[in-house]
Amino acid sequence: MYTEILETLELDSRNRIRFSLVSLMERYPYSEIVVSAICQKAKVSRQTYYRLFSSKDDVLILHLNELMKEYLLPRILLDNASTNEFLQFFLFFAGYKDLLKILYRNDKMYLLQHVLTRYSKLFIQEPFYRVAIGYNYAVDFVASTLCSLLTVWTQMEFKTGCSTLASFASSFLEAVN
Repeated sequence: MYTEILETLELDSRNRIRFSLVSLMERYPYSEIVVSAICQKAKVSRQTYYRLFSSKDDVLILHLNELMKEYLLPRILLDNASTNEFLQFFLFFAGYKDLLKILYRNDKMYLLQHVLTRYSKLFIQEPFYRVAIGYNYAVDFVASTLCSLLTVWTQMEFKTGCSTLASFASSFLEAVN
């Protein structure tokens, strides 16, 4: 029971730290945010912060991983992989435009690409799986393509519709296949 309490407290601290960092990034450039400000906002000690994270990038990576889990959860629970996973992907991120702006403004889109690499298997069509040598390239290629589309979409202030982006992603990746 003591271990469960510690795990719950650790999870709570992790979440408070990640949401505090994102909240601070809404107002300040990433490079100007110091650990003590994150700790103060999250109401945790520096010791707790450094026990859980080694850098601000680690905090952002956790946040982006949790975001992707949120994206995947309904698909796993309902066994509901969409026939147009790209459309579902862009519709999901349409709900996180502010976060995309924050990442873009702070030159942190590469962290999103890093996280997307772990999840891009969702978007890879069957023929990619048959080529064992190219599999890792395909996973990285899909992740970088999706991240590039999110980056350009953010630069263009989200003027392109999600279905257009999904269609482009699908066509582009089919052509590569």
